[in-house]
Amino acid sequence: MAAAETVAKRRSKLNDKGSLAIVHRGGTHKEQQMAAQRPSGQGTGAIRAWRVGWVLLALCWAWLAGGLPSSWALQETHDGQSSTNAQATEPDAPPVTASLSALPPQLVEVYGNRRPPEPADLPLMDAHQRELVERLRPCVVALQIGDAQGSGVVVSPDGLILTAAHVVQSPRRPVRIIFADGRQAEGVTLGMDRDTDAGMVRITRRRGRGQNDASSDPYPYAPVGDSAALEPGQWVLALGHPGGYQPGRKPVARIGRVLSVTDHTIVTDGPLVGGDSGGPLFTMTGEVVGIHSRIGRSLSANMHVATKSFQANWDRLVAGEIWGEVPRGAPYIGVRGDPDVEEARIAEVEPGQPADKAGIQVGDVVVKFDGQEVKTFSDLAKLVSECEPGEVVKVVVRRGEELVELELVIGRRR
Repeated sequence: MAAAETVAKRRSKLNDKGSLAIVHRGGTHKEQQMAAQRPSGQGTGAIRAWRVGWVLLALCWAWLAGGLPSSWALQETHDGQSSTNAQATEPDAPPVTASLSALPPQLVEVYGNRRPPEPADLPLMDAHQRELVERLRPCVVALQIGDAQGSGVVVSPDGLILTAAHVVQSPRRPVRIIFADGRQAEGVTLGMDRDTDAGMVRITRRRGRGQNDASSDPYPYAPVGDSAALEPGQWVLALGHPGGYQPGRKPVARIGRVLSVTDHTIVTDGPLVGGDSGGPLFTMTGEVVGIHSRIGRSLSANMHVATKSFQANWDRLVAGEIWGEVPRGAPYIGVRGDPDVEEARIAEVEPGQPADKAGIQVGDVVVKFDGQEVKTFSDLAKLVSECEPGEVVKVVVRRGEELVELELVIGRRR
């Protein structure tokens, strides 16, 4: 798997020129780093494949043994040269993924969570992920709006950008836009849906060629996909500018998996940090299916605005409308405890609420919540309060003589 700097440290570092770092983020967040030389031709290909193969083979066995973490951080080091042409040359240029190599059938099964990767899959995954990241980076941008920074993704050849509403802040504000190769453009904020955190920006003028350039050449852009087609366990790719834009550093890529999907929100285990907000979440074939919105309690539980939310209100966003309210409701699961016992016994489950949907029943005793031991109902209430709405947690209940593990999506109190 092609990868470089993890954002678990919340900082990106550059390695030696022309190198690629493979970083494994373990459950304890301890980082382990190995370097593999970038292929420079057929003569070194076999050596590189041998070295990377041993690393990836070990990781594959970790997966099969249940020890492979579900998120990865990728970032190729910048060598001072733009490896992808950031400007399309045809008036109706296709998206940057138009000439992406076809996904082999075995990778369709792996990325679709139909089976774990096998050793024979790893070289194919390595090659595909390298190509995918390189093709998508030109359309991922850093946004500077006043003193705030965020990320975004260009989704049309005329410069329409999807980002988060909290990055936009308000319509008709000037925006400084920075592409992956360092070129810059000027833009303006458009509409925002504060209910879902969906926002838009439009490029109005190019910069960065020694003088302002108002030419009509199309911008590199990514296609917008169908977020409703996502399934839990599916592999996804996140790109953005963690910690804000840093000159000479390309957009940082991380691979994770989908934990849950609704009409408005996608939860993944791909790590995000400040500065990533507004950046794109891609399928493994390069379609934008989400925009980074909120960071969960841990690096590995993060919320993204589903593209379905953008598509449902596309014209309003382009027109610069603003509506909705910033979500402020507390996390909520919809249960009441039995006051006559010390343990976390459930006395009432509200119909249609998160606990009910997860399968929690009256009489169940919650003994673990998100891996934490629960001794009293007060323990349970405290753990729920520390969650983010939309976050997916494992709950273990004692039901009669049995222990039952359930998966629960945290709700929001209205």
